[in-house]
Amino acid sequence: VRPLGEGNFGKVWVAERLDVPEHRVAMKILPRSHYAGRNVERELVMLATVGHPNVVQLKDHGIERDFVWLTMPVYEGETLGERLERGTLGLREAYDIFLPIARAVASLHQLGLRHQDIKPENIFLARFGARLHPVLLDLGVAAEKDSPFVAGTALYAAPEQLAAILNSDKEATLTEKMD
Repeated sequence: VRPLGEGNFGKVWVAERLDVPEHRVAMKILPRSHYAGRNVERELVMLATVGHPNVVQLKDHGIERDFVWLTMPVYEGETLGERLERGTLGLREAYDIFLPIARAVASLHQLGLRHQDIKPENIFLARFGARLHPVLLDLGVAAEKDSPFVAGTALYAAPEQLAAILNSDKEATLTEKMD
């Protein structure tokens, strides 16, 4: 229907089903090469099992010759990055955002996954009526916690993650702790 956003690893669109046009989703399209050397089907199935209310829910996925696509809900609201552009958070607002996100990250870790790209642009402050509902977005570079695959945004990366991204430490131990 229309572009929703673009990151380092793929593009996100608002999409609708041709047979049910009222059903809109966010559809992320990633190059298949992004999954080279990884078990893409296993990782997508693992992501689909994440059932935490503050982690974006993977609704559907597909694997094509040149790309992988994922669909997720479309939320109303803004990213934490957009919110921070307007000014600093008050203590209560910060607590109401970060406690649910910390629990979301813990749920990923309990399932054996690491997010690898937690940053203000990947925390969405969804609004349901007047109620704030933070959601951890962008599971596109998530990996199994002991996987050698590493990705993320350098500005927000842990030291061991950054060393692995820059290939300066081939022996870097990558765990979920880098989230």
